[in-house]
Amino acid sequence: MTGPFEIVSSFFEALGNREGDPIQKQYRFDAQELRQDFPSDGLDEISATCSSRLIHRYPHHALLIATGRCATRCRFCFRRRFWSNPEAMRDMTSEELESALVYLKQHPEVNEILITGGDPLMLPVENLNAILSDLSALPSIQRLRMGTRRPITDPLGIPSVVVPLLGRYGCAMMLHINHPAELTPEMLAVCAQMRAQGCELFSQTVLLRGINDEPSVLINLCHQLSQNHIKPHYLFHVDPVQGVSHFATGLRRAHAIARAMRLELSSLAMPTLCLDLPHGKGKVYISPDYPLPDELVFESPLTGERVAYPFTM
Repeated sequence: MTGPFEIVSSFFEALGNREGDPIQKQYRFDAQELRQDFPSDGLDEISATCSSRLIHRYPHHALLIATGRCATRCRFCFRRRFWSNPEAMRDMTSEELESALVYLKQHPEVNEILITGGDPLMLPVENLNAILSDLSALPSIQRLRMGTRRPITDPLGIPSVVVPLLGRYGCAMMLHINHPAELTPEMLAVCAQMRAQGCELFSQTVLLRGINDEPSVLINLCHQLSQNHIKPHYLFHVDPVQGVSHFATGLRRAHAIARAMRLELSSLAMPTLCLDLPHGKGKVYISPDYPLPDELVFESPLTGERVAYPFTM
């Protein structure tokens, strides 16, 4: 029996074929998701939306939501508010793309775009090509990033023509990889193809209680990523969003894990521990080399105000 809004690719489901294993925990519904503990838009993305699909929060880069669809719905997703909204789940239209392009032309200070969702690699090839082509044609845009989990959850479902397309536009691929069990031969083959086409590969990992919150697991993951030419980029704490708090380790536990990792990993394999402050106040980088503040209050990089972080454990 599946839970609310539960979708998993056959490939990823086959990896998580044992009850309670670290893969299955990422896609199976848990009743703890029903807690009404934080807002559904805990990062205030709606208020930062400047056209129907473009979010502009930081001065020099913006985020384009190309689709709400994913091959697998991760239960810790901070955009799970999309799941019950058919309008948010559909692919971006050509009119919405044009609206985003108009805004970007009016704001040439934006020089980098993260194409995300959902998962952009779920788009029809012609739609993906239109997005990449039109963004690349803007003189102000110097870099394109793409956030995706499909190479991990559904590598065999990616059309063969997509990888050369990504290379043609020089996309930096921000892969969402949480556990060593996700580094399958199929996934690594797709990554090797992307690398051969000139794509830079980065990993963004979410620290998940009961899944990867042991230093040995993450050290193993980062070693393997580095060996396969995928740069461990971020280690995120779970966001203050409704329905995901049961995955949170708490920031003090996260800091202790990062300290243990720091002793075993070189700078090339060590990700940056990072958290998103509530209410869209921006990302904060946490150094494992320095103690956390006693009150877990941080200065917003966007507004300068002091913001308390809720996951104190």
